[in-house]
Amino acid sequence: MDKERVKELRLKLREHLAKFGEEHSLAPEIKGAAIFTPSNVQFKLELSELDSKGQAQSPERTAFETNAHFYGLSKNDIDKEFQIGNTIYKITGLSIRKIKYPVLCNGSDGKLYKFHPSQVIKYLGRAEQ
Repeated sequence: MDKERVKELRLKLREHLAKFGEEHSLAPEIKGAAIFTPSNVQFKLELSELDSKGQAQSPERTAFETNAHFYGLSKNDIDKEFQIGNTIYKITGLSIRKIKYPVLCNGSDGKLYKFHPSQVIKYLGRAEQ
């Protein structure tokens, strides 16, 4: 398998997983890079249940809701947005393994960004506590 074939397979797999997720009230996500050799490919698959609002309960989201107060944030800050320049960022979770930049945000450009908690507090317009 080559890189182009793996990309093609990932796209097709996402389409099928989206249908599967709808049928079972799950949010499937292919995580990380694919590992492939000339004869096979491996993807990491994560299935998260949806809450009553239709939000995926990912490990990062759950970690934020459980641990936000340790970082000077509120569990209610999940899904809040802030703007830096022309990009809008939405708080999506917390990676407690990341010491320097544990707050995870999706940018309006579709990319994942990591922020220090003090940056997020500043951009949300609150003083650090």
